[in-house]
Amino acid sequence: MNITRTRSDWWQWSWRLGGDKSAGLLDNWVFEPEIYDFKTPDSMRDAMSNALNHIASESDNLALFFSGGVDSESILTVALEDGIDITPIHMRFVSGSDILNDHEQYHVQRFSRRHDIDIEYIDVDIMHWLYTDRSELSWYHINSELGFKHQGPASLMYLRHLTEQRLGDVTVMHGHGDLPIYGWQDPYSLGNKVWTVNYCWSANIETLRYYYEKYPSDIPYFYIYTPELVYSNMSDFERYDYLRPDVKFSFRSRSDLFKQLFPDQETRPQYGGWEKFWQRHSDVPWYQTHTSVYPEPYTYIDYEEFYALLRNHAQ
Repeated sequence: MNITRTRSDWWQWSWRLGGDKSAGLLDNWVFEPEIYDFKTPDSMRDAMSNALNHIASESDNLALFFSGGVDSESILTVALEDGIDITPIHMRFVSGSDILNDHEQYHVQRFSRRHDIDIEYIDVDIMHWLYTDRSELSWYHINSELGFKHQGPASLMYLRHLTEQRLGDVTVMHGHGDLPIYGWQDPYSLGNKVWTVNYCWSANIETLRYYYEKYPSDIPYFYIYTPELVYSNMSDFERYDYLRPDVKFSFRSRSDLFKQLFPDQETRPQYGGWEKFWQRHSDVPWYQTHTSVYPEPYTYIDYEEFYALLRNHAQ
């Protein structure tokens, strides 16, 4: 079963159905890229533009989950510069009179003011969704019935449902810039630092499987939509020396790169959206009803090997 949503389905991974699902048997995960020849982009910004224009040509109603992070802001910046009609959607975690992800909302509002655009805000009673809701797309159901064990992707599934209710038939894009470039083996040990390409872990598979079945026109991982996007990301990292040994995680490298490409972008930490929630509700236990049959494989490809593979198809 191949699970993907990329141009020409070039980035394909799958689980060997019927195989032993123990975490130690990582060879049950299969990655078989079907890389087509592509014109070498001048920069990652150009590769983003090409991908966005192709997506827009296939969709009459395009939206972007705009978290307030650098990944989604960069996508929105290119879309606006290219004149692509797109609706930015931001989910607010509401608890009484509080907005528990207002640290993300700050960057969303800043961008909205600078570019004079409207944001589609969708409010979620986060305590209700997490602990008392038993509807089909509550955390309880998504966790126990659909197999999600990560709150972040699960909350986006709920947001996708609310987006459909509000906007109807729409193609939604996500940023998720952590895929595919990642630092390994031990990000805290500089002597053991090896940059890799991460092509599979359970949250990715859970998300892709859901979109494959429910929203096949969506783009859940924009930054792997085309091979030229991944290639340009890797080549720009090399050009600006953004994978230095002192860099622990690829987020810092992406943040530096986006600042280079989009000078007006404000540098910020990498947020998950849940920081203030756990600060306010540290006494509330996080229950989990389900353990996914898909293990956390953390399966990687050698960085230089994959870069060379892409380079062979760059014209």
